[in-house]
Amino acid sequence: ERERVKHEEKQVGNSGDASGLPGVTFPVTQSAIRALQQFSAGEFDFLQLYIDISRESIDLSFADLDNSVTPHSLCDKISPNEGRYTLYRYKHTHEGDRISSILFIYSITSVCSIKERMLYSSCKNPLIAGLASDPTIALIIDRRLEIEEGSEVDESLLYDIVHPPTNIAKKKFDKPPGPSKGGARR
Repeated sequence: ERERVKHEEKQVGNSGDASGLPGVTFPVTQSAIRALQQFSAGEFDFLQLYIDISRESIDLSFADLDNSVTPHSLCDKISPNEGRYTLYRYKHTHEGDRISSILFIYSITSVCSIKERMLYSSCKNPLIAGLASDPTIALIIDRRLEIEEGSEVDESLLYDIVHPPTNIAKKKFDKPPGPSKGGARR
C-alpha cells in the first residue's frame, strides 16, 4: 500500500511544469481559427482576438482583409477600453533586407476589471503555444509586446523590439580610488 501511494505521489509531483502554472486554455471559435489560418498563410497582416467571458472562449474581433493597417495606424486599432490579443505582421527593411516579423501584442487597459485582467493574462501563454502547435495554423511568434494603451505603439517601438539596439561600448565599473597617503594615522 505504501509503495503504491509513493508511486502516485511521484507521478503527481512530476506532472507539473517547472516554470509555473500552465494557465487557462479557452477554446478558440471556428471564425477565429479560420482567420488565424488565413493570417498564417499571409493573406492579411493584422488580426485581433478577444476573450468572450460569458462563453469562455477566444473569438475573432477584427481581421484587416484589405491590409490597411500600417505601423503608423496600428495604435488606433488597439482598443482603449478592452483587452485584446493582436497579431501583426510587421513588414520593414533592416540593413537593406526586406523583413516580415510576426508580433503578438497583448493589450489590457487599467479600465478592465480584475477578472478580465486575470483571464487575459492566464490565457495568453496557452494561446501562443496553441498557435505554434496546431498544424493547421503553425504560427511562430517572432516577438511579444505587452502594453496598456495603443498610444504606446509606434513604428520606432516596433523596429526596436524586432531589432534591439546593441550597445557596443559598454562602460566598465570604475573602481573607487583608495585612501590617500597623507593625513594622521591612528
